[in-house]
Amino acid sequence: MSANELCQVLGRKDSKELRRTYLRPLVNEGLLKLKYPETESHPHQAYQAAPANR
Repeated sequence: MSANELCQVLGRKDSKELRRTYLRPLVNEGLLKLKYPETESHPHQAYQAAPANR
């Protein structure tokens, strides 16, 4: 899902704040992964849950 889609689902208005406060830290921890990891600001960037480490 994109940051804008996540904002709609979560009832938030500021996708930049959502990215900075929640999404980027979750990516850094390896809990989320980017659709376009080479370019964080890609216009079609989206996030998905990272596979569980087993």
